[in-house]
Amino acid sequence: MPRRYLLLALTGEAAERVQRMRREWDPVMAERISPHLTLIYPQEVDNEELLLQRVAEVASRTAPFDVRPGRAERSNLGGVWLRVVDESGTWSRLRATILTPPFAPYPVTPHVTIVHPRTSPWSSEALAAMNGAGIEQTSQLDEIIYTETGRRGTKVLERFQLEGING
Repeated sequence: MPRRYLLLALTGEAAERVQRMRREWDPVMAERISPHLTLIYPQEVDNEELLLQRVAEVASRTAPFDVRPGRAERSNLGGVWLRVVDESGTWSRLRATILTPPFAPYPVTPHVTIVHPRTSPWSSEALAAMNGAGIEQTSQLDEIIYTETGRRGTKVLERFQLEGING
């Protein structure tokens, strides 16, 4: 059954480097969805109308921000991810603002998945090959994307531009 997520798409050289890693170690995932940082997971919300209302409000007052995919490490599911460095704390603030009651936030580590165990058997090999390396380039995140993901790929349902002003 398709699942709906809120994502922040990586951009620039960081996104290109992540996608090269994914094509090598998890080509199924690389084909299904572009490099991204998940903002809200389906199990955290149960009211789509309220969710989208909150996202529209927060996007209108949040400025684009930079993140850096950090070092490679084993994910909580046994795959491989790059732990995301968000020096501004914007990702955490977005989650805290959107996931107020009645929503129930899960403890989540900001990350970009390189290998997911559902789509690739190469987690251990990828982790050994990466040897803790990461990506030093930053990626500017400038929109929140509401998606539906299933076996055939990812469909964009709605886009919310980050329109706030820095400073």
